[in-house]
Amino acid sequence: MEEKTNQSDVEKTKILGEVLKDSFEELRETFRAFFKAPKALWGINVSYVLEGLVYFGILTILRKYSSENVGLTDSRARLVLTKKWMMKGFKTKA
Repeated sequence: MEEKTNQSDVEKTKILGEVLKDSFEELRETFRAFFKAPKALWGINVSYVLEGLVYFGILTILRKYSSENVGLTDSRARLVLTKKWMMKGFKTKA
Protein backbone atom coordinates (compact mmCIF):
# COMPACT_ATOMS: atom_id res chain seq x y z
CA MET A 1 0.00 0.00 0.00
CA GLU A 2 1.25 3.40 -0.88
CA GLU A 3 0.82 6.25 1.56
CA LYS A 4 -0.38 9.49 0.10
CA THR A 5 0.79 12.79 1.54
CA ASN A 6 -1.81 15.49 1.31
CA GLN A 7 -1.12 19.21 1.27
CA SER A 8 -2.18 19.80 4.91
CA ASP A 9 0.46 17.31 6.19
CA VAL A 10 3.18 19.10 4.27
CA GLU A 11 2.07 22.47 5.66
CA LYS A 12 2.09 21.12 9.24
CA THR A 13 5.77 20.24 9.12
CA LYS A 14 7.98 23.00 10.44
CA ILE A 15 11.28 24.07 9.09
CA LEU A 16 14.34 23.96 11.32
CA GLY A 17 14.28 27.70 12.06
CA GLU A 18 10.70 27.53 13.34
CA VAL A 19 11.48 24.51 15.50
CA LEU A 20 14.50 26.26 17.05
CA LYS A 21 12.50 29.45 17.62
CA ASP A 22 9.72 27.51 19.38
CA SER A 23 12.25 25.55 21.44
CA PHE A 24 14.02 28.69 22.66
CA GLU A 25 10.70 30.36 23.47
CA GLU A 26 9.68 27.38 25.58
CA LEU A 27 13.08 27.37 27.29
CA ARG A 28 12.77 31.10 28.05
CA GLU A 29 9.31 30.58 29.57
CA THR A 30 10.66 27.76 31.72
CA PHE A 31 13.48 29.92 33.08
CA ARG A 32 11.07 32.77 33.78
CA ALA A 33 8.85 30.45 35.80
CA PHE A 34 11.90 29.00 37.55
CA PHE A 35 13.19 32.37 38.71
CA LYS A 36 9.73 33.61 39.71
CA ALA A 37 9.14 30.61 41.98
CA PRO A 38 8.16 31.31 45.61
CA LYS A 39 10.94 31.60 48.19
CA ALA A 40 9.70 28.53 50.06
CA LEU A 41 10.14 26.43 46.93
CA TRP A 42 13.65 27.86 46.49
CA GLY A 43 14.50 26.81 50.05
CA ILE A 44 13.29 23.28 49.44
CA ASN A 45 15.15 22.97 46.12
CA VAL A 46 18.41 24.38 47.50
CA SER A 47 18.36 22.01 50.46
CA TYR A 48 17.57 19.09 48.13
CA VAL A 49 20.52 19.97 45.87
CA LEU A 50 22.86 20.27 48.87
CA GLU A 51 21.68 16.91 50.18
CA GLY A 52 22.41 15.30 46.81
CA LEU A 53 25.87 16.85 46.67
CA VAL A 54 26.69 15.55 50.15
CA TYR A 55 25.33 12.07 49.38
CA PHE A 56 27.30 11.61 46.17
CA GLY A 57 30.35 13.30 47.67
CA ILE A 58 30.38 10.78 50.51
CA LEU A 59 30.07 7.93 48.01
CA THR A 60 33.06 9.28 46.10
CA ILE A 61 35.14 9.67 49.25
CA LEU A 62 34.27 6.14 50.43
CA ARG A 63 35.15 4.66 47.05
CA LYS A 64 38.47 6.49 46.99
CA TYR A 65 39.20 5.43 50.59
CA SER A 66 38.35 1.81 49.79
CA SER A 67 40.61 1.71 46.78
CA GLU A 68 43.58 3.58 48.29
CA ASN A 69 43.61 2.63 51.99
CA VAL A 70 41.80 -0.70 52.16
CA GLY A 71 43.56 -2.02 49.07
CA LEU A 72 40.58 -2.84 46.87
CA THR A 73 40.73 -2.30 43.14
CA ASP A 74 38.53 0.48 41.77
CA SER A 75 36.02 -1.94 40.28
CA ARG A 76 35.85 -3.99 43.50
CA ALA A 77 35.39 -0.85 45.63
CA ARG A 78 32.54 0.23 43.36
CA LEU A 79 30.85 -3.16 43.71
CA VAL A 80 31.22 -3.17 47.50
CA LEU A 81 29.76 0.32 47.86
CA THR A 82 26.95 -0.39 45.42
CA LYS A 83 25.90 -3.50 47.31
CA LYS A 84 26.22 -1.78 50.70
CA TRP A 85 24.13 1.23 49.70
CA MET A 86 21.53 -0.93 47.95
CA MET A 87 21.08 -3.06 51.08
CA LYS A 88 20.84 0.07 53.23
CA GLY A 89 18.14 1.39 50.89
CA PHE A 90 16.19 -1.84 51.06
CA LYS A 91 16.34 -1.88 54.84
CA THR A 92 15.08 1.69 55.22
CA LYS A 93 12.20 1.21 52.76
CA ALA A 94 10.75 -1.78 54.59
